[in-house]
Amino acid sequence: MDELMTRVADIARRHLPPESSTALSDPDAELTAAGLESLLVVALLVDLEQELSVTFPAELIQWDTFRSVRSISRAVAGLRPAPATGGTTD
Repeated sequence: MDELMTRVADIARRHLPPESSTALSDPDAELTAAGLESLLVVALLVDLEQELSVTFPAELIQWDTFRSVRSISRAVAGLRPAPATGGTTD
């Protein structure tokens, strides 16, 4: 897992039952099967926004976005500004 997926997994782990946290070793594991319920998704969303400095637009607040660590990471990556290239323009 890359750094973003690891951070997302760490945040998601706090919202899953302790016995389900091993499911997060697979970034494609279904989080609902691991115990993520609708109220927990709201708490997860708030933590993701606060800790990763992103804001989820309404169109991303759906089950598909929160299906797995990979799907959440993909959504977060799309919400972050593109890194500066650091090159010069001559």
